[in-house]
Amino acid sequence: MEQTTQIISLTKENYTQHLPITPVAFSVAEGGAMGCPGRIIIIDEKNNVYDFYMHELEKEDVMKILPALYESKGAVLGMEPATSGWKRVYLGMGNHLMVAESIYERFNEFAKTLWQSRGSLYQQWMGAVQDILCSKQM
Repeated sequence: MEQTTQIISLTKENYTQHLPITPVAFSVAEGGAMGCPGRIIIIDEKNNVYDFYMHELEKEDVMKILPALYESKGAVLGMEPATSGWKRVYLGMGNHLMVAESIYERFNEFAKTLWQSRGSLYQQWMGAVQDILCSKQM
């Protein structure tokens, strides 16, 4: 299924208008990552896509947007096991993904087809999550 994704950019001025956000997947690009270091992309349970840059917001703001990031920060970066309710997927080149357990099995089936090419998984994870959410709503 081809997705046309509108990404909602969260800023200090507008993020409260979008709360609460209930994520089903979120990616984090660590410093020095290929792509956009510090960028976080969230897909919520309603299939909305949000993004923001950690360095542009205060820690308290980030915690309001995505509490799961701080609850699982070590897991996101691969330093500890994922917290309850989340599974970690390394996208390669300093990019990390957390997927809610509720959709992980289906996401993992998709991801298995791309393990040989982490770059492909990095490029296609959002579409896969959105397809899973669309099929759950049917």
